[in-house]
Amino acid sequence: ELHGGELICAREGSRMPLAVVRAKVADLPLSFAFDDTMALPGGQKISDLPAITIEARVAKSGQAQSVSGDLYGSVSGVKPGSGGIKVVIDQVQP
Repeated sequence: ELHGGELICAREGSRMPLAVVRAKVADLPLSFAFDDTMALPGGQKISDLPAITIEARVAKSGQAQSVSGDLYGSVSGVKPGSGGIKVVIDQVQP
């Protein structure tokens, strides 16, 4: 049973999130936007970066920490302000 997940925006090559959007599986497909207003407190401005990675993760537990069996997908090299990005959730966390 899948509970929910999150979209994570990170600096290219980093696992530290810059912004997070939480959603329920029932909300998929989900339209989203990452901009400077979405940045986590104390984080870097998304608009200051040349490229970001967007990861979508669906968690069996619904918890923020990724665990074995979670489903995910990612898109790298996204320029801030880009539109029409589709993240395909097609991998399983080992």
